[in-house]
Amino acid sequence: MPDMGLWPNANHLMHESCHCIADAIFEGLSGSKRIILRSFLCESLASTAESFAGIHAQNKIHRIFYNLNSYQAIAKNDPQAVTINRAIFAVGPANTFKTLFFSFVYANFLYKRVDENDFRNVIDLLQINAAKTLRPVFRIGVSNLNFRFRVETSGFYFRYFHGLHRSIFALTQFDFIRVLKKTPSVLRQLTDISDRLFA
Repeated sequence: MPDMGLWPNANHLMHESCHCIADAIFEGLSGSKRIILRSFLCESLASTAESFAGIHAQNKIHRIFYNLNSYQAIAKNDPQAVTINRAIFAVGPANTFKTLFFSFVYANFLYKRVDENDFRNVIDLLQINAAKTLRPVFRIGVSNLNFRFRVETSGFYFRYFHGLHRSIFALTQFDFIRVLKKTPSVLRQLTDISDRLFA
């Protein structure tokens, strides 16, 4: 197809549609810190949905179209897909989805790595057991999202769409887990959407 000039245009509708859904789900967050948190929750939901879609791209044609229309790329026997599938088998899709979601939240908050304390905070927040299987899932976000891309796109977005002119590193220096603990409706909404997806 590429040689004939018929290669289709990319269409990132799935990712961007997830932003619209997430924006409605997390609308209860307001204030400067919560604007940042809400934006990263929306981005994380879109990235998580893409990752879950990728595990179903099991043949060459499916992978071609998935990679064309996704901000993430997946390969044959992709290790990320293997990790996600292993966790789904062990603890179910909803718990895997929520853990992967928080892996992208940490990545969007510009963590270069996550440690056991970060992992325990998330597992305790989500009230999930079977932690051993979910540790590799929790590392996916910081491992796979390009750090420079995160810095540049987030800085641009907050500066020009929200008028927040401080450094993106300064803007993200707060305890978002603590904010979430004080906003239980957000966790309920995340649980609700994951339960509905995998009912």
